[in-house]
Amino acid sequence: MPAGSFSKDPAVDRALRHSVRDGMAFSVQVGAGETYFSAFALFLRATAPQVALLTTLPPLLGSLAQIVSAWLGGYVGRKRVVLAGCVLQALLWVPILLVPVMFGEHAVIALLVLLALYCSANNLATPQWTSIMRDLVSERRRGRYFGHRTQVTTISTFVALVIAGVLLHELDTSGMTYRGFVLIFLVALV
Repeated sequence: MPAGSFSKDPAVDRALRHSVRDGMAFSVQVGAGETYFSAFALFLRATAPQVALLTTLPPLLGSLAQIVSAWLGGYVGRKRVVLAGCVLQALLWVPILLVPVMFGEHAVIALLVLLALYCSANNLATPQWTSIMRDLVSERRRGRYFGHRTQVTTISTFVALVIAGVLLHELDTSGMTYRGFVLIFLVALV
């Protein structure tokens, strides 16, 4: 889209363009990383009930961070809360990918705790990010802007998911499954 498509104000237009790129990066994180949490749990020899717990409990516990976000945003500012949540979420990829090395037989429990923290970090940032975006995107342009952003992010998620799946499959076939998870989780971290 040409410059000025999202706003007549150059600073706002630039911020909204950055938000589209940010959305693409987040979508790669989801497609190349989050999508494979259950597969990683199975690699760690999690049972079916443990996998069910890993996919349901972290988002439930993480949603409590939205309450903290609302309170914290009033004290330290929206931007700081968003940055803190995003940095924490990114840094959590390191212990997540090291779970088998660091926790051995307790890897599934450690993964559960780490995923709860990961979801909490995301839910800490999301309400404040949404508030910032509401201020940036005029009501008249919201549908067009978020329609474009959603289109780009959906394509990014799908491409990342497919590429990560192919990489993981190839490395698994070669007997290097853990290296495959490390690779795709490093992509998600970046």
